[in-house]
Amino acid sequence: MATTIKKTGTALILSCMDLRVQDETSGHLQAYLLDEYDHVILAGAALGASHPTYEHWRKTFWDHVHLAIELHAVKELVIVEHEDCGAYKAFVLPESERAYIGKLEDPEARAREEACHHRVASALAKEVAERHGLETTLLYAALDPKDTDKAVLRPFAVPAAT
Repeated sequence: MATTIKKTGTALILSCMDLRVQDETSGHLQAYLLDEYDHVILAGAALGASHPTYEHWRKTFWDHVHLAIELHAVKELVIVEHEDCGAYKAFVLPESERAYIGKLEDPEARAREEACHHRVASALAKEVAERHGLETTLLYAALDPKDTDKAVLRPFAVPAAT
């Protein structure tokens, strides 16, 4: 007779599907959370999980949060956003904000884009904390302007709102 062993995990990861940041995301997870996480991938990461246009994505995300807590007793959500996200450009942001997404040679545009990602991820983090009491870590993959297949995964440079 088989016995079910409940494995506990540390975190649930939410990241984007963009192929340019998969190696960096995977490397970070392997270095810090080896076999201690569940992973949900949605286009736009926090945007895909929270925007009302794609309510079925939102439902999928919340179903995964619930299941990760139930099956693996996760205590943390790690949201990985990234620079030059196609989902942000394609289906959500107003034209005035889309104009600075992916302008990797413009430091002001890069800062504005990072602030936009931070705003969306922070709103989702707040909702997760309210609904499930999970701690949240927000990470940002900044692309190398000279080689956009390379990125540095780091905490957001945007100061936390007071």
